[in-house]
Amino acid sequence: MFAAPDRVASVSFLSRDEQESPLAAKAQSFPANDGTVESVIPHRPEILLTTRSLGGARAQIAERMGMRVISLPYADSPDTVAENVRMIANLTGQQRAASRWLERYDRLIGRATVQRRSALVLSSGGLGVGPATERWLGYAGFDPIAPKAGLSFVEQLATARPETILVSRYRADQYSRNTEWLRHPLTRRLGGERISVDGRAWTCSGPLMLGEIERLQRR
Repeated sequence: MFAAPDRVASVSFLSRDEQESPLAAKAQSFPANDGTVESVIPHRPEILLTTRSLGGARAQIAERMGMRVISLPYADSPDTVAENVRMIANLTGQQRAASRWLERYDRLIGRATVQRRSALVLSSGGLGVGPATERWLGYAGFDPIAPKAGLSFVEQLATARPETILVSRYRADQYSRNTEWLRHPLTRRLGGERISVDGRAWTCSGPLMLGEIERLQRR
């Protein structure tokens, strides 16, 4: 998003998986790595972007191979995402692309209203969202219902009275114990407006969340 194609040496294997990333089609053009320094070395990048600390030994290996290691702060809020966008753009020289994203972000905040609708977020991972996604949803006018301690998923479904139900499509078609309860009769009987969302962007609540929240805000 914020680097010219000829400046990308390698991408995470997850970004090439269409079930994990909305950018999978574009990511096919680049060599994949498995998230380790060892898998990146053959591609000889000048900058190694990571979202976690590499640790002493691996960081030293990267530096010996001529890589500048940049650890992005954890995106615990939309504002942190915006700061990360600025940081990456300064590294890659793609300030124009970053400016467009930041302008959209500012407009999103400017359109946000104080009034909010209660929303139940359903996904294969369970009920509720993290703090970053909660803030994003607030800009779209939603107040996510938090999971209640001591209650099972089914009990929470039985007692929930959401105005809106946000159903994530992230791996929803896979058969597993995690997705089984999405087909529970109580889930189907829940009242409120149902909105389907592309949960792939929600897994890390990064820059791709902007498009999702813009869409929800327009509803």
